[in-house]
Amino acid sequence: MYKLLITGFEPFGGDTENPSEILVNNLSEERYEQINIKKVILPVTVKEAGKQLVEALDAFKPDTVLSLGLNAGLSHIAVERVALNMIDARIKDNNGDQPVDRPVVKEGETAYFSTLPTREMVRALRKEKIPAKLSYTAGTYVCNVLFYAAMHAARKREHLKRCGFVHIPYTHEQVLTKPGRASLSMATLESALDVIVRTLYP
Repeated sequence: MYKLLITGFEPFGGDTENPSEILVNNLSEERYEQINIKKVILPVTVKEAGKQLVEALDAFKPDTVLSLGLNAGLSHIAVERVALNMIDARIKDNNGDQPVDRPVVKEGETAYFSTLPTREMVRALRKEKIPAKLSYTAGTYVCNVLFYAAMHAARKREHLKRCGFVHIPYTHEQVLTKPGRASLSMATLESALDVIVRTLYP
């Protein structure tokens, strides 16, 4: 039995919903044979997001961690390749903290590369007519903090073979009051997550 830990985030930045949270909560484990899925919703806080992720992976001991987060500027699925050892928050997090020029891990590696099959994920998404691209920056906010924390933790946990992060855009419903914002339908996002999971476990 494979073990997949999948995470999303709570709302932040004044939004009342986060599509990553909805997407993770709606994922049905019954659709996948031989995959035990653990779903975790994390706080959008610099201090707690990575800590709670590490606690979850130590308790569940997954072979793969897939984290999802919102990037409000996207019109596609962004499969992230690089986690930076830098926190440079553009806005306050949900604790009111806004660290600048701070490492995620003191004296940690400058960066880590995703160990997910990123190119295969993009190819599979595009094959299903879902817009997707490789991304070479996950930003310097909480999404990147989480991505880096997972990659750093994986170094000393033999059970954890693959880690990575995927950014998603707003849903159509969320942009009804945000003129000019790009979005994808929730149905498309759900299809995208299904494609990604099946690419991870072919």
